Amino acid sequence: MVNTEGELARLAARTMRADELRQTSKRIVIGADGSHWSQAAARHGKALYARGRIADALAMFEQAWQSADKLDDPIAGALAAGLGGGCCATLYDYPQAEQWYSRELDRARSRLVASLRRSLTDLLASAHISQGNIAGARDVLAEFEGASSNHFLLAYHEGDWERAVLLLRRELDASRANGQVHAIADCASILGRFARIGNQRTEAETYLNEALVASLAGPDLNRELFTRIELALVDADLGRVTHAKKQLQRCQQILDNGEDWRGHNGSFAYASAVVSADDHIRKLKGSDELMRLSAENGASLRLPEEVVDGFRAAIEIFRRYNAPWEEAAALIFWSRVLSDSSRHRQAAEKFNAAFAIFERLETPQWSERLYAELFRFLKLDSRLVSLRMDDNCGSNIFRKEGDYWTISFQGCVFRMRDTMGMHYISRLIANPGMDLSALDLAANAHRKSLRHRTRKKTPFSANDAHANGDRDDLHEAAREGARLRVTKRVKDAIAKIRLIHPELARHLATSIRTGYSCSYGGDDKCPIRWLT
Repeated sequence: MVNTEGELARLAARTMRADELRQTSKRIVIGADGSHWSQAAARHGKALYARGRIADALAMFEQAWQSADKLDDPIAGALAAGLGGGCCATLYDYPQAEQWYSRELDRARSRLVASLRRSLTDLLASAHISQGNIAGARDVLAEFEGASSNHFLLAYHEGDWERAVLLLRRELDASRANGQVHAIADCASILGRFARIGNQRTEAETYLNEALVASLAGPDLNRELFTRIELALVDADLGRVTHAKKQLQRCQQILDNGEDWRGHNGSFAYASAVVSADDHIRKLKGSDELMRLSAENGASLRLPEEVVDGFRAAIEIFRRYNAPWEEAAALIFWSRVLSDSSRHRQAAEKFNAAFAIFERLETPQWSERLYAELFRFLKLDSRLVSLRMDDNCGSNIFRKEGDYWTISFQGCVFRMRDTMGMHYISRLIANPGMDLSALDLAANAHRKSLRHRTRKKTPFSANDAHANGDRDDLHEAAREGARLRVTKRVKDAIAKIRLIHPELARHLATSIRTGYSCSYGGDDKCPIRWLT
């Protein structure tokens, strides 16, 4: 005779492997009814999901929730909703996950057990965040005191990466202590992704390898798939294309099991595109003949069609599931690949498209953190050696787009907020070798940048001096003021650029001359051309 209460308690401890979980929950389902049946059915769905039987798992979750709903059972209802929504969330199907959580939270019974409602509220907030709705997440978390400050995903996407990692490490430590292998795989794989994005490659590998071991021990095909894709991206970063291909081969085997893996198909598509592009570029760089032909045919390397198709497919999939963070990630990887193949204009377009998503989501602190890490990656990445000997002599970009400047230099693409110093630099590099007076430079820059604003002060000009009496004295004062203003703001702008791209800052600092007369002059043997 099955000890139903005892068996359910064992299931709730979350220490079972998938096969034991499936067998134990099935025994209870066969012999139980009511709330016990609903709880066991939800656990059984989790076991099916771990084995990659997605359709069966979601059907089982639905049966479990419908049974709990008829019973008006808060415990079984919360369990089925949490597991069903959680599986949808790990498939990147965030709208469906939100529906699972909201449906149960809308029931009056959800208020009977505060701890269960709190857990579902945290999950609902995660679904909102994953869809880019940070304000919505804060609104639902406001129901519980301290919920916002203890939500790792909210902290992460609001730019407090250190707190996010701290909170998630606590969960990982607790899972390790309790022997919860599936939870270990979940926490370690997410920490691995965070570390990869933060350019902590050794730490990323450590977490991801732990997650892979746990997901294989589970086994948990969903988490194995997520982890292997992350490992493939780390391998690609480190130039280990062969290792990355092996990870993706196993991912393909999982995806080919006939189930609907939803957003995982998008992650696999762009990871495959990244690895394929890396492999192609490395082969070109290793062949003098191919490099010569590439140089003769144009300034950029031709990418295989499968690379472009992969990125396009990923973006379409993520849009289908309202996954803006993943869509932006695909665009950033696409930008990187284009930059590596010397397609700098297209790289800038994809980069801008990614950060346009972040601007729409209104997460400035997160965006600033990602900016910094992206260009720290570019500095660390050994692949950024020029693909052609004359690459540094090609065109670069220094162009204002809205409130930001898009800058491309030697294969690195980034954006910076608008400042007056950026206007001065733009005018100078657009006119190499030409002497421009600081007075005219300042006046022109102010007219361009402040045309749509109301300003109490405007820069001096020769006309102002004439209108104010002593023309010579006032003109000299205007020249001196312009000299000081232009010099200071150019230096300030270069200092900000130095934080992101030290090489560009060094070039500008040595090539721009400021004073009463200002100019930009590069290397005559290899002039740097700018598109402004």
